Amino acid sequence: MGQAKACLVSLKGKNMARYEWNSKYILQTDNANLAVSLIDMKAYLRIDTTADDALITSLIKSATKLAEQYASIEILDKTFTMYLDFFPFNKVYGNSVEENFNSYSIQVKRSKLISTSHIKYYSGETLLTLDDALYSFSKDNEYSRIYLVDDGTLWPNTDNRKQAVEIEFVAGNGEDDTKIPENLKTAIKRIVAYLYENRGDCVTGCDVCVLAGAASILNLESVLEI
Repeated sequence: MGQAKACLVSLKGKNMARYEWNSKYILQTDNANLAVSLIDMKAYLRIDTTADDALITSLIKSATKLAEQYASIEILDKTFTMYLDFFPFNKVYGNSVEENFNSYSIQVKRSKLISTSHIKYYSGETLLTLDDALYSFSKDNEYSRIYLVDDGTLWPNTDNRKQAVEIEFVAGNGEDDTKIPENLKTAIKRIVAYLYENRGDCVTGCDVCVLAGAASILNLESVLEI
């Protein structure tokens, strides 16, 4: 490999790390639904009065957020915009340099990825939309990757500016309680039950998910069902 080519390959590696580091996520549309219905939650708690309905509803929302943070997933479907300063590098040298799939695909660090709405990018000071026939995404139990369908295709060049690329996508495990996997709902119920029974308690240095017995469920690889 010539000196110039070796230098460019080295630069590619550094820029790849910079691409990963500069990804930003903005929540565009939250989900107002409950991951566990109030009726289902009250049955789990064996409560048949309505006096604590508002409290239990609030705890369901809090428990859902706690579970999402603990497991690094989105339980309810939400819409995000991901911003990148530039696209990752592609197979510039064809067969001359062997490339790993991860070096030219875009990792989406919100799980699980349901769909992509669009990929837009600034070029020539104009916001353009990438043809959705050019790319697809992998389905994964953790973080999916967006990749170019044709190995011979290169990601477009972008302007030298912050957040030159924007990717809108939907991530989650269901739109409402009827779509959420039962194991996730069980984890949320355990957290709600713990919070409900231990109102006002302050346990320093302990994880609520652990105390509620939900961690063993959320740690399972099968927690994300495709």
